[in-house]
Amino acid sequence: MKVWSCALAAALGLMVAVTPGKVQADEVQVTINLALTGSATACSGGPCVEGLNASFLWDTSTQSVVPDSISDTITGPINYGTVTISGTSTDLQTEFSDGIGDFFTLGMDLGAGSPVLGTYTGTSGPGSIFLAGNACVSAKCIADLSNGTISAASVTVVATPEPGSGLLFVMGLLGLIAIPLALKRFGNSSLPVGSIVRF
Repeated sequence: MKVWSCALAAALGLMVAVTPGKVQADEVQVTINLALTGSATACSGGPCVEGLNASFLWDTSTQSVVPDSISDTITGPINYGTVTISGTSTDLQTEFSDGIGDFFTLGMDLGAGSPVLGTYTGTSGPGSIFLAGNACVSAKCIADLSNGTISAASVTVVATPEPGSGLLFVMGLLGLIAIPLALKRFGNSSLPVGSIVRF
């Protein structure tokens, strides 16, 4: 009897641990990775490369960025450190700017209604990315990136799990850990009905 009880408890713990989380239909995680390569040899005898990377949560129901969800990593000689997100799901624009007139704006179409998930490769329609605007006006930008190209561009959109799914996963793992500890403590005897296991 006790073997079946332990097996049932283990099975329930495993089910909770591996149950997939529900998806918040209104929020998606957007991750942008860009590389701009200049045509000149202004950086250590070779072309300058700007890395523009950003990530944020987009709420499709309110058509807005989830507050405090923007993070970015900018590399290269030009400080495109100001990230601004605007528009709607079908014309969502992420602008990287340096505050002195130089900027690069990437547009994307997440699709109307349910967002398109995955890596965006198209140039039009749902699931696409496109150049929405750019300016290179400062002397440094002109020297470093004038007549440059987008050497790499990647946008990935994934669903965000509900916070409760992570809690369920942790509780399931704790249940799997508790079973062997309880068996070790009580040895070969079965657990008394209504007993409380203390760790």
